Parts: sequence; C-alpha cells; structure tokens
Amino acid sequence: MRLVLTVFCSLFAFGLVAQTEYIDSIKLALTKPVKNDTMRAFQYNELAWSYLDLNIQKAGEYQSKGYKLSKKIGYLNGVADAMNTRGIILRIENKPDEAIKIYNEVIEIRKKQHNESKLIGAYSNLGSVYFESGDNAHALKFYEKAFELSVKLKEEDKQLILLTNLGVAYKSSGLYKQALETFNKGVELNKKLKDEAQEVQLYINIATVYDERKMYKNAIESNEYAYRLLKTQHNIRMEGVVLYNLTTQYRNIGQIDKAKKCIQQLAFIEKELNEQEFSCGFSELKANFYAELKRYDEALKEINRAYKLSDSITDPVMHTSILLAKAEILSKKGEAMQALQWGMRGLKLVESLNDPIQLSKAYSTMYDVYKAKGDFKTALNYLEKSNELMQETTLSQVDDQIATLNSLNDLNRKEKDLEIAKQRNEKIESENKRKGALIVGGSITGLLTLILLVLSYRANREKRKANALLHVQNEEISEQKELIEEKQKEILDSIHYAKRIQNTLLATEEEIHENLKEAFIYFRPKDIVSGDFYWCAQRDNLFYLAVCDSTGHGVPGAFMSLLNISFLNEAINEKGIRATNDILNHVRQRLISNISQDGAQDGMDGVLFCFNKETKELTYSAAYNAPVVIRNGESISYTADKMPIGKGEKSESFNEYTIDLQPGDTIYAFSDGYGDQFGGERGKKFKLKQLVDLFVEVSIHSCDAQYELLKSVFEDWKGDLEQVDDVTVLGIRFV
Repeated sequence: MRLVLTVFCSLFAFGLVAQTEYIDSIKLALTKPVKNDTMRAFQYNELAWSYLDLNIQKAGEYQSKGYKLSKKIGYLNGVADAMNTRGIILRIENKPDEAIKIYNEVIEIRKKQHNESKLIGAYSNLGSVYFESGDNAHALKFYEKAFELSVKLKEEDKQLILLTNLGVAYKSSGLYKQALETFNKGVELNKKLKDEAQEVQLYINIATVYDERKMYKNAIESNEYAYRLLKTQHNIRMEGVVLYNLTTQYRNIGQIDKAKKCIQQLAFIEKELNEQEFSCGFSELKANFYAELKRYDEALKEINRAYKLSDSITDPVMHTSILLAKAEILSKKGEAMQALQWGMRGLKLVESLNDPIQLSKAYSTMYDVYKAKGDFKTALNYLEKSNELMQETTLSQVDDQIATLNSLNDLNRKEKDLEIAKQRNEKIESENKRKGALIVGGSITGLLTLILLVLSYRANREKRKANALLHVQNEEISEQKELIEEKQKEILDSIHYAKRIQNTLLATEEEIHENLKEAFIYFRPKDIVSGDFYWCAQRDNLFYLAVCDSTGHGVPGAFMSLLNISFLNEAINEKGIRATNDILNHVRQRLISNISQDGAQDGMDGVLFCFNKETKELTYSAAYNAPVVIRNGESISYTADKMPIGKGEKSESFNEYTIDLQPGDTIYAFSDGYGDQFGGERGKKFKLKQLVDLFVEVSIHSCDAQYELLKSVFEDWKGDLEQVDDVTVLGIRFV
C-alpha cells in the first residue's frame, strides 16, 4: 500500500451505499405510462445516475436514452443532466478530452438556463477532469469559478467541498502555503456547518501537506485528530488509511512504541476488511517496520506475503515497492546475491513506469545492495544517479509551481480579453444591424456594392490585424528571450552581491587575530553563498566567537545566516546580554517569533564561545555541534545541548559550559559539512571520528599549516564528487 493521504471530493460524486431499492422503484415506474415525455426522460437520467457506482454499462445505456429523449422534446435541463452523467462515464473510462468537451457544453446550457446552482457543479466537474489530467492551472481556474458562485449563492455545503478540492489542487502544484490556507478556511467554515465527514477529509489533507514538507509532528497532530473523528463515524477503511500514515510518521520521528501500537490496531482492521490490496500494503508496512528493528526473519516473512498478494499489472508501483523492499531486507540480512536479484527485478520494473521519484528510490536501494555486497564503485554510481534524479525532480517541481501560477495568470488575463472582445463584437453587431435597417430600402445595386465594400474592408482589416498581431508576437518572443537572459544575469549578479554582503558580516581575520594569537578558519561554501557562518563580537573584556550551521545552504541558507547573525548582534550589542546560554536563548526566541509561525523548524546549530581576556576563562554554549580539544596528542570531547537554536522538540534553556584550558591546547569547532562529505576510494562519508583523528594529527603544526592540511585532505577525499554541504572548521591554539 502506498502512502494514501489526499482526499478529493466531487460536488456530484456518487455514493458508496447501494441504491438497489431506489433503482428498482424507478425501473418499476418505467413499466407504467406517464403523462408526458419529460417525466420519462427524468426517469432515464435518474437511473443512469444511480447506476454509476454499480454498473457503468447500464449507466451508459440509460444515459443515452435520457439524452435522446430530452433532445427530441427540447427538455434542456434533461439534456444537461444526461451530458453531465456522460462526462462522469468518460472520466471513469479515462477519456479526459471528450469529458472536457462535454462539460464545456453543459456549462453553456446552464448559462442559457440561468441555473447558477447547477452551474457550480458543471464548473467543479470540469475542474476535476483537468485535475485528474494533471492540468492544475485549469483545475484551479474552474474550482475558483465554482467557489465564487457558491459564495454568491450562499451555498455553504458546496463551498466546503470546493475548498477541499482547491486545497488538493494547490497541494498537487506544490503550492503548500496556499493549500494550507485553503484547507484551514474549510476548517473555519465547518465550525458552522459541523459536517464531520468533511472535517475528516480536511484534516487528512492538512496532514498530507505537512507530511510532504517533512513536518511530521504537525502531520501526526492532524492525523490523530482525524482518527478521533473517524472512531465516531465507524469508517473502518479510512481508519486504516490514517493509521497507516501515522505508523510511517511515528517511525520518521523515532516513536517506535506508538508505531507498534498503530500496527496492532491495523491488524484488527485488516481482519475486518479482508481485502487483498489492504492486506498487501499492511504486510509491506510490517516488513519495513521489522527491518528497522533488525528483526529480519519476521520482515522477510511479511514481505514474502506482500509479494504473493501484490499484482504487477493492476498496481505496478506497489509491486515495485515490494520488490525493492525485499532487496533491502535481504541485503541487511547478509544475503547479498538474493538481494541483488530482487533489486534488479524491481529496478527493471520501475524503469518502465516513467516515474522519476520511484526510479530515484530504486537507485537508492541498489546503492544499499551493492554497498552491502562490497561493490563500492557500483554502489557509488547508483547513489550519484539517485541524487541527480532527486535534484532534477526538485527543480522540475519548482518549475511546475511557477508554470501553474503563470498559467493561472494567463488564463485569467485571456478570459478578461475574451470578455472585452465579446463586448466589442456585440457593440459592432448592434451597430451593423442599425445600419442594415437604414439601407434596406436602397436599390439592389447599392446594396450589393455596399456588401462588397464591407467584405473588402473587413478582409483588409483582418489582414492588417493579423500582420500586426504577428509583428507583436515576434517582438514579444524576442523581448521575452532577452528578458530571460537578463533575468538570469540579474539573479547571478544578485547572488554574487549577496555574497559580498554576507562576507562583510563574517568575522575578519584581523578581528580574530587581534583577540586570539593563533587561530585559523577553513571556510568552503557549497554554493556561492553559504548557510554556514563564523562571527565575532567584542564587548568590554569579553570576546565572542561563533561557528554556526544555518538551516539549508545556498541562497536559502544565506538568508538564514544573515538573520541569525542579526539576532546574535542584537543580543550582545543592543540587549547587552553576556552569558552565552542567554544569548542563544534570545536568538532562539527571536527565530521562533519571526519565522516559525507555520510550524517550520528553521534556525541553526553551532557553538558560541566567550573568551574573558582578564580572567583567561573560556565559556561556551552549543546546539548539537560540540567543540573538541586536542591535548598532548589526545582528543577531549565536550558537551552540547541536543536541541537546535530555533523551534524544536525541547524548549528548556541552553546550558553554559566552562573549558579549563592548558598551554598547548588546540580547540576546534566545526559544522557537519566536513564529516558528511562523500569520497575516498569507496565513496563513503568522511565521518566525525575520522575528522577528530585528523585534528589529532594536524594539531602539532602551526595554525597556517593546519589550514593547508585540512584543505588538502578535504580536496583529496572529495575528488571529483560533488560537495554535499557547506564546510566550516575553526581552530584555536592557546599558548
């Protein structure tokens, strides 16, 4: 079972409850005479609608009868109802182009009828076809039309459904902020309507957004609320979906006991549902859970059960996931050859799906398999493929977001242009009719001459318009090309300018050496600008020096670093805070109040030192990244608080620690970029232990020599591989 989170609604979706009695009553009515054909057409349409979720062939037969009879007697509402049913049949048959054509015709009929209430449904259904086709811009356009009309008519029950659909379309476009805002509007509206079924759908969809943003605690909170509502509704299938998602999310944050409890509850639901697809997904879930606990025999048993239940034809994505999961389990169990066999089967199948996300996951699995097998060269090749594909997918998603917004703007602009053109044509048509009335009494020759002149004039005018339009379009294309090139240059120039700004805020060598006789900074950003930074400040006899790693790297990381530096400056220079732990507490509070309102956990990790030049005392506070001291050829590790400078699981005060320095000690502070770098002969991470060993080796040298050695080792280790993160290492020798 894949992660099933998004819940989509239709204004005219057919129910899951059997309608046998209603169908039988209408079929009985068909055997009796009716006073007019309108009633008979209505009966045909009702039967067609009622059969949609039971027998699609029967639905089509009665829809055809309803349409033909309605058309024959001029029953316009019956024609539109029959066409609406036909549109749903076409959607079920995966014929979106035909469905779009049908719904556009339904919209025109509803407009002629001035039936705005049913026009809401027509717009919504057309939006749904576009959504199912992957055209999110058109989907959003028609959902918005339907929603605006439902607000105008004060049909709040339809507003609630449309807010759900709008939110899903925004989420599908990667526009998470708009999606959350829309779903939350639905939550607010439902406080008045008190529709528990819709409330469940809204909270499950909110959980979807948080899950995709990897904000698992927020996702869990929404899913838990949805689950509590479901327990009162006795919707077992939806309970299973929510529990499945909760299991995965609990695992992601390390709450294994809660995940285990969800699995126990899912076991009862599986037994009650007795459905092959659900059982298949549940077995795969348990297999991954047991593998995480290193209970490989149980994991293998469950994945084999999932494999027997899965079908590569009806759900190739699920089948592929199971094949790759089995390869992972066998690899961890030490059965390398079997793992390779199952992994290759999964990779072959996923390559036929044309799904870059699944293919990236398959490459990642093959990396694990070959690494366990000891073939590090091939493993590294698959890892590079996986990372490259994920980067391409991420860029593609950003492009899709921009394209959706641009398309939506273009659609709105074109609609306004069409409306203006329509009004102009109506005015021209009215004027022509008036002129036509004046010349009716003229002579035949004059009339023919006038017609020829009008036709000639129109032809020339259209030709001039066409030439002018072609000229404008050519100019626009040329201007757009120049604009794109100019924008690209502007963006690159802006980033380089941002680098200059960032560099002015970093600690200078002069400032460091003025206060510390022997020190060095090895600073190597991954991109032009950096999320890592090193910073210093002096107040009276106290010298502060920080080495920090902001959330992200590149431009987003640089923005965070500038914000973090500004809050550090504020704490020391404006607020007059002196203790290192109080400084970090202040920065954390400022970050939470300014950028963590939507649950985002941006901030930084790092170390803040305070050197008292009078007492020669060294104090520090640290978030995750603890300093290391090398003394007499041995390393001494110090403590760091296991919480970020920003929003996190813990909110208690940071601690302030003291380091009793001795002559000859060398102290190091660093971000995780050096240790996380892949390289060497086997493409492995450098890792913290190897970095500390390197500090021991280089600590006997001068700070200048240490800088060169750290730089040289990093370059040799990285080789031709891409740098994975920003790198910062601070070294200070005390004499």
